[in-house]
Amino acid sequence: MVTEDGLNGICNSTEPLLVKETTSKGIKVKTYYFSAEKVGSNSGIQYPDNLIADAYWKSLTQVQTMNHATPEDLNSLLEQFNHRLKNDHAF
Repeated sequence: MVTEDGLNGICNSTEPLLVKETTSKGIKVKTYYFSAEKVGSNSGIQYPDNLIADAYWKSLTQVQTMNHATPEDLNSLLEQFNHRLKNDHAF
């Protein structure tokens, strides 16, 4: 388990759910999706080197119904959520 203190309120996270590597407009992009337990009340980002572009706390229902910047990732994310719910109840 990793504690990521770059997020206000501190969160506990396990290994990434999905890591996606793509190229967008000639720039290599690596996106990490995590399952995390929010343990504080503030959701702001204070990461010193500004490598985290954005972070959101979403329920499974919200993930299923929201508009995605990368809709092709949704099925993979849902498969990971469902697999973890069935196997280790980490959520």
